Amino acid sequence: MEINPAEGWEEYYRRGGPRWGGAPIPLPELEVGSRVLDVGTGTGTTAIRACERGWEVTGIDLSPTAIGIAKERLIRRGHIPGLIVGDLLEAELGGGWFDGVLAHHVLGSVPTEKHMVFVERVIHLTRTGGTISLCDLSVNDGRCENAPSRRDRTIAPGVLQHHFTGEELAGLLKGCEISRREELTWTQRTNRGDMRRSRILIEALKVRSWERGPEPSRA
Repeated sequence: MEINPAEGWEEYYRRGGPRWGGAPIPLPELEVGSRVLDVGTGTGTTAIRACERGWEVTGIDLSPTAIGIAKERLIRRGHIPGLIVGDLLEAELGGGWFDGVLAHHVLGSVPTEKHMVFVERVIHLTRTGGTISLCDLSVNDGRCENAPSRRDRTIAPGVLQHHFTGEELAGLLKGCEISRREELTWTQRTNRGDMRRSRILIEALKVRSWERGPEPSRA
């Protein structure tokens, strides 16, 4: 029986969830009080860092288990969690409301044929002049570079992983001005020795106007 992504991610987090290595992904420069959406918030690691910068953070994730863990972690650190269980493409989040949208290690798990639709949704949710931060695994990542056939693979039932080129990821940001493009690398120790890991970070400013929608509801 085929497992849909929501079911796949829920089971993945029940079993411990993904373990992203390397240094924390750099966050964009935004003012204190900025309204920020953390897409695929998972267990809240990025949301916590964003709250510590004084941003008003809303997190969304497919997995109720992940959101529950994120809520506990945020509360323990004195933050008020604004968390939503849902799919970015279906959730009622308004339009043009956020000063920044972060989508780190999310797009690679979206089916390839939906990449453009996903990024268009991210752009729609960002105010004109706001910042979008995309980060995902690179084709130069050790799990992919020596086996091109693994550029698209299933890492768990219902959970996909696509590896990007910089041009591919940047090319999805139509109507945006790229302000940062960087390949971030680190070394991961495995049973077979050290592995070079790599991800691509793209930051962009939205320059296309959208009609602003209502503020999102916060749980």
